Amino acid sequence: MMKKLIFLLTLLIGFSSCSDDDNSESNNPLIGEWKIKSYPFNDIEESIGDCDINHSLSITEDNITNKVFGDCESITNSDCSLSDLSNWSYSKNNNVLTLQLLESIDYCDDPNGVDNTSQSTQNIEFEFSITNGELRLIENMDEVYIYERI
Repeated sequence: MMKKLIFLLTLLIGFSSCSDDDNSESNNPLIGEWKIKSYPFNDIEESIGDCDINHSLSITEDNITNKVFGDCESITNSDCSLSDLSNWSYSKNNNVLTLQLLESIDYCDDPNGVDNTSQSTQNIEFEFSITNGELRLIENMDEVYIYERI
């Protein structure tokens, strides 16, 4: 009787330690923080400007936040302030990301930000790949954005 009780307790403890924790961790390799590394155009490497090095993506299970710095005519080259903040929902199908704009805030003309969501491109598709800690987003075959995980 004692052996059966120990066996049942062992099984109970074993099963109770197995939970759905495996489902709580995403197997989505996109999730995380990414910083721009380069953006070759037509296979020609473009130099990253002082402000561009701050360009980043924050990717969660549901959304992508894109931060662009110093990309305004009204901002001087030495001012690497946040110039654009956009939030996107996304879906992933094999190696294609489809983004749908949720919000786009422009900080170029107003430091408090101007909502220009309705004036921005609403949907974008990228081919993507992740290799050796680098995320490649390819739009129109000639525009490539390469990010590294931070």
